[in-house]
Amino acid sequence: MSDSDGGPPPPNPPSPDAYLRGGRGEPPGGLRWGEASSAARGARRPWRRQRPPSSGRPEPDWPWQVERPEGKAATALGQGFQRNTVFVGFAWALAAFLLLPLVAFGVLLAVVSDPSDEAETLVALIVTLVVDAVAFVLIPVWVLGGRRPALAALGVRRPSLLAVGWGLAGLGMAYVVLGIYAGVVDLINADALEPVSTIDDDVIYDHIPLVVLTGILTVIVAPLAEELFYRGFLVRGIARRWSILPAVLVSSALFAAVHLDVGSLIPFALIGAVFAFVYLRSGNLFSSVIAHFLFNAIAFSAIVADQGVG
Repeated sequence: MSDSDGGPPPPNPPSPDAYLRGGRGEPPGGLRWGEASSAARGARRPWRRQRPPSSGRPEPDWPWQVERPEGKAATALGQGFQRNTVFVGFAWALAAFLLLPLVAFGVLLAVVSDPSDEAETLVALIVTLVVDAVAFVLIPVWVLGGRRPALAALGVRRPSLLAVGWGLAGLGMAYVVLGIYAGVVDLINADALEPVSTIDDDVIYDHIPLVVLTGILTVIVAPLAEELFYRGFLVRGIARRWSILPAVLVSSALFAAVHLDVGSLIPFALIGAVFAFVYLRSGNLFSSVIAHFLFNAIAFSAIVADQGVG
């Protein structure tokens, strides 16, 4: 159709600058160059789970990877993980882990020249309790800026049915991993790779107070303190700086090494990886705490039933 037909003239095409990223102009339809629609991307990749539209920001792949706030909210939450938070917290925790036992046993030897086995075991349990509280709880909370920013940064949320479900799933996965490991060790007849329990000591079960203290430390304190440090602090802190895989590997290796047993290195590292997976998938630290609590409670109850008390 020409102008002589009486119709409107065709519109002029947009300038080339309108199709450049960041240009001032906009092509027809209101989309800038390079901005593909989410529906088109989803159509090309139908295997990906489609999420409902939100405020415009992409949803995270993992529940704990929340978008960083801007403006005043960012200033209020700026006390969480910073550039060197993990390194500083780990250095202080390592110092407490090494120095506190030396100081405690030094004081014991200064007071009692020849302490009994019961006294040494009691001091060891008390020192372990103090180390867990200082190195694994107080130091992470301190380097993260206090209780409220620390709990938010570590993924501590109210227990929910989802967290309980993931905790039970983590317990089941831990026993599956242990069963496979025990079968492999038995198949290759490698006795050196069999784990040794750190609480399987005859001195403990000859005295009821030591049994009670061991139970409190194993079933209550250890799941809370160790999950807060190894999963909440190390996994989340390392993953925010690098990625999830090195975070899980490093935290699991340290979790196994702290038990000071060669045979426990591989199985405890695998269990640590299971707990990290549960924590990451649920986005709630209580899920791994529940799995750890149940795992330790079952192991402690089995030892008590086998050893007897008194």
